[in-house]
Amino acid sequence: MNLPSHHALIDRDSKLFNIFTNDKIGVNSFHHQAVKELGHNLKVTAKSDDGVIEAIEYNDDRFIIGIQWHPEKMYDSLQQQLIFEAFIAACQK
Repeated sequence: MNLPSHHALIDRDSKLFNIFTNDKIGVNSFHHQAVKELGHNLKVTAKSDDGVIEAIEYNDDRFIIGIQWHPEKMYDSLQQQLIFEAFIAACQK
């Protein structure tokens, strides 16, 4: 699970795009469950090539992001480390 298994396509109007500065990243998710219906004030911000929801975010400035892949298992990916750096920065505010 250290290597990407497919791509996530990221919405340019999202916190994830601001973090990764890219609209397509390699991720390592293997789905047996996925988001089907969004809760109140949430939006889809990334999908896989086949349309499975890969990330959701809350519609305000708070750092509330749900992702379906496992960046912690891609420990040698500088790109995946960005999500942790963004989380730490948000916690320090």
